[in-house]
Amino acid sequence: MPGRGDCRKNRRWSQNSYGVEGYAKRGERLIPVPAPMAAKAALYLAMRQAGVTNVQLAEKLGCDEREIRRMLDPRHATKLPRIKEALAVLGKRLVLGVEEAA
Repeated sequence: MPGRGDCRKNRRWSQNSYGVEGYAKRGERLIPVPAPMAAKAALYLAMRQAGVTNVQLAEKLGCDEREIRRMLDPRHATKLPRIKEALAVLGKRLVLGVEEAA
């Protein structure tokens, strides 16, 4: 975890209530999101980073492309184990943690 001196001038260090560390631009705040939504966002970002399309991921998972669209749809209730499988195909690992309440 970087100290305050490590942050860029126009960014500030913050940590949300889920323990997710990151940077927020001036005037912005990091907000906690439900675990399934965070997992969907992580899948989307992993796909973009790997340059993988919905169709390509569907082929790797042996499913229809519609299932990938549903996985990425914030209004669709996707089970975390299925998102975990998709992330694993992309070389990523889903990590969920529990901390003591403050």
